[in-house]
Amino acid sequence: MATVEQRLETARSADPVFSALRDSIESQVADGRLDLDILELSQQAGIDITEDELARLGVPQRIIGHTFLPWHVWFPWSELWSLYVQRQFPETPAFVPGRLGLSAISERLAAAPSDSMMP
Repeated sequence: MATVEQRLETARSADPVFSALRDSIESQVADGRLDLDILELSQQAGIDITEDELARLGVPQRIIGHTFLPWHVWFPWSELWSLYVQRQFPETPAFVPGRLGLSAISERLAAAPSDSMMP
């Protein structure tokens, strides 16, 4: 079992990685690029992840960004955080709360026929 100090060290090591992820996402959205590649953004930030791992986590490779909400509301960062922590502490089961936020809604809307949105 990981000690509190080990978990704090993991959090400290994750801060620059997830700060870089945030900065990249916010920059792209501010520039009007709303079709975001989660795999590419994650790898550029320093998260070692593959397409297969994204799929295992239930995260789509692409997501539509939202300009009117903070990134952490609609971007599936918690799944990536879970993977990051699990790699530091393999005995810790991955915590994947599921995509209950706007990332899931965006995916459902994108997959739905346009007439299904009308009453």
